[in-house]
Amino acid sequence: MMALAWPRPIPTSIFGVDTQFAALAIGFAGYWLLGRYYEHRFGRVEEIPYQGISIAAQSSMVVAAFMIAGLIDVVVHPPIFVSGLVIAAWLTIAAWPSRRIRGDYFAAGIVLALVSLEPLVGESHAEVARTYGFLFGMGLFIAGMRDHSSFLRSFPAVKGDDE
Repeated sequence: MMALAWPRPIPTSIFGVDTQFAALAIGFAGYWLLGRYYEHRFGRVEEIPYQGISIAAQSSMVVAAFMIAGLIDVVVHPPIFVSGLVIAAWLTIAAWPSRRIRGDYFAAGIVLALVSLEPLVGESHAEVARTYGFLFGMGLFIAGMRDHSSFLRSFPAVKGDDE
């Protein structure tokens, strides 16, 4: 199915620059710049106290699970993309409490889970990983743009000193 959607391999470098490294750099820079924009537009935001598992603990669990799954993918060569399923599960679970706003993340998790099963129909793990990375990035980009649009519609801008 993915071969029909993208008949040529997704490029791994453009003008000698690793596209994965470039995408990460652009993503981190964009995340930082967007944070500055939100602070300027909406002001300083205080986090609501959260009684659940801390974000640091959640992140540590996901990273540990991903590393173990990645090791399983590399060493055991299972008939599915295990590390892809871990990330898909994380997206799906993370989206669940706030699915009213974050349905895109839930949908991306489901799509990525299905892509993780493509080796069962003969797709190579390497091609599945490339396709997965592309769809993961595009899914996060689209969901992020929708979140941004929702923020702008839902929250008033801070009034300036001159207003």
